[in-house]
Amino acid sequence: MSGQSMDFVFSGEAGRFRLGGTAGYGNARRLLEAGRRRLATEDRAEVDLSALTALDSAGLAVMITWLAEAQSAGRELSYRDLPAALVATARVAGVESLLVGNAG
Repeated sequence: MSGQSMDFVFSGEAGRFRLGGTAGYGNARRLLEAGRRRLATEDRAEVDLSALTALDSAGLAVMITWLAEAQSAGRELSYRDLPAALVATARVAGVESLLVGNAG
């Protein structure tokens, strides 16, 4: 996945984000930091994952990290329109309930 880009775009409404493109080993650190910057200012946020085209376990780890950080800071974070590949990867990793339980 290295060399592939990751778009994390603010959708124009406070607390509503859209994640599209690739989330994986090649961009996990950049994606993690971009999400932290955007989500840290929101008491309640929703991330639309419908435009996510590729994901690996590093991308999944980023999404779980965002959830953990939001919860520890007393903020709400949910995901919506989770792609089937993301749900399958989470299931194999034994963390499906973390993402699906927080799906909007």
